[in-house]
Amino acid sequence: VASIVYWKSNRSRRREWRNDTVVITGGCGNIGRAICDELIKRGAKVVLLDKSCNHEDYEKMFVKCDLSQSASIKSALDSIPNITVLINNCGVFNNGKKFMNLSEQDFDNVINVNFSSYTRTIRQVLPRMLKSKDKNCVIVNMASCLGIAGVPYMTDYCASKFAIYGFNEALRMELKAMNVEHIKTLIM
Repeated sequence: VASIVYWKSNRSRRREWRNDTVVITGGCGNIGRAICDELIKRGAKVVLLDKSCNHEDYEKMFVKCDLSQSASIKSALDSIPNITVLINNCGVFNNGKKFMNLSEQDFDNVINVNFSSYTRTIRQVLPRMLKSKDKNCVIVNMASCLGIAGVPYMTDYCASKFAIYGFNEALRMELKAMNVEHIKTLIM
């Protein structure tokens, strides 16, 4: 959380969050709520995308969204103007099942939510950021230490997080090759 909040927009000053509209996927979970709370303290307008939110304090910021479905993501993001920061934070796992005990559906669901939803949200937000007059946009992709070191009984989760590292690196390099300087990517 601290790394995101204190992310420097340039080397001479810290980011001013007052002018930001921040979208957090999986925002009603523990990490999402912690990020949300800190960014609200700093003055950001925060929108949480999730399947459900059982916290009254977040009701006004919550937009219902099935992050495993492209149409749901598009509909939710279309309702949010001027997104300057996207924090892809959603994630699921299968409670440490052996790879051979995971159904294909279980495995695919983890990949779909933990990786494919990130690419879907970026597909919707990136064109808007590219056209944005705001010269300080950022895309944050939450990964895990399990994205750099595989562990037994977490093959699905590790695979999804490894994918995020590779995707984020390639996207960063693609933006650089396009001479896009106002959109930064960050992996956590």
